[in-house]
Amino acid sequence: MLEKKMRLFEQTQVSIKNLTREIVMRPQTDTDKAYHEAAHAVADTRFGCHPVKASIKPSEGTLGSVSSLDGWDDSETARNYVISCLAGYVTEIRLDSSNEQAARLGASRDFEMASKPLEQLNMDLQSGIAIAKEWVNRSENWKAIELVAQELLIHEELVGDEIETLVVIADGEATRETLASVRLIQRLNR
Repeated sequence: MLEKKMRLFEQTQVSIKNLTREIVMRPQTDTDKAYHEAAHAVADTRFGCHPVKASIKPSEGTLGSVSSLDGWDDSETARNYVISCLAGYVTEIRLDSSNEQAARLGASRDFEMASKPLEQLNMDLQSGIAIAKEWVNRSENWKAIELVAQELLIHEELVGDEIETLVVIADGEATRETLASVRLIQRLNR
């Protein structure tokens, strides 16, 4: 069993290295980054891991970021963690499949973060991408990703309450007035 896990881990590592070795055909656009980060933020929100913020502002060698999900305790949270890590990459491919090489390079850190929970789940990277793709393609998730991405393109950075409110708006359970109230409260608390 240990030998099988080691082989699977090595295969995942090789897959990650192969995916990140290719040359970028075109740089990521702000739209690519917004959708990528929105997918992470929506996944974290859906899985109850309240995102602190999402940003398309470059920082510390990254093109964007989402701060929230820390780890996993069991196979369900490991699966959710894999989806959260890989949702950005899958979303970029959904937007423009011809941009796969740039999406792979932009997601190299995400692939690394997904490697340990993939190992725990006895899955390779391609299987993880497949479950993330199925999650992203659900209409309720795609609708929320689009809404959060549109807001990221306008504001460049969103905090957790804004992200969570946007997901609820996408689900039809709140309105833009709710978002305006959240933003007003944030300004008053500064």
